[in-house]
Amino acid sequence: MGSETFGAYTQFIFNACMAYCDQIGSDKHGCCVMQRCLEKGLVSQKLALSDAIISRIHFLIEDPYGNYLVQNVLKLKNELRNDQILNFIAGDFVRLSQLKFSSNVIEKCLDTAQAAL
Repeated sequence: MGSETFGAYTQFIFNACMAYCDQIGSDKHGCCVMQRCLEKGLVSQKLALSDAIISRIHFLIEDPYGNYLVQNVLKLKNELRNDQILNFIAGDFVRLSQLKFSSNVIEKCLDTAQAAL
């Protein structure tokens, strides 16, 4: 099965994850599904899902499961998306760095090449 065919068969999963990002991303099993999507999807699917996650970053970054999604977006090493995450964090760095779940994202941010600039 070619990657285009794979994408056609899995698009409904990405659509659901994007439409219900908060609900799926903050559930233990839903978060795992979304993480696999970010790892295995087509580039276009990963970027679209990343955009949905970033649009809900204010909720997901402080969530016990959602913070893993933000970390997984960082792993994609997409400069534009990483800049969006870094800019969000910069606006509330002290508070986010003191919270249990968002501090994990900040730690991952500090590992990115962009944070070193």
